[in-house]
Amino acid sequence: MPYGRERNEYALNQYILPAIGSYRLRDITPMQIQAIMAGLSDKSNAVQSKVLINLGSIFHTAQENGLVVKSPVSGMMKASGKNWKKSTVSPKLAPAIWNLPIN
Repeated sequence: MPYGRERNEYALNQYILPAIGSYRLRDITPMQIQAIMAGLSDKSNAVQSKVLINLGSIFHTAQENGLVVKSPVSGMMKASGKNWKKSTVSPKLAPAIWNLPIN
């Protein structure tokens, strides 16, 4: 797996943009973020962490610039800031949130 900036771009292009790239930032809900994270349940902790950190950075910047009132990612980090809380959305339910067929 690539390192540094390439790892951020990989997480963005592989996991984040396919899920929420067509939505306006203000329209993305915490449930959709949970669905993204639930879809990563079979990935390593490092991948999950990278995706969550990228999402947090995106929405933190959006909040600072007045594009969103509250980040849908806030509250998903544990106190240590290293891991995401277990999602209430199962990987099987996640596609339903996006109105996709469940396999």
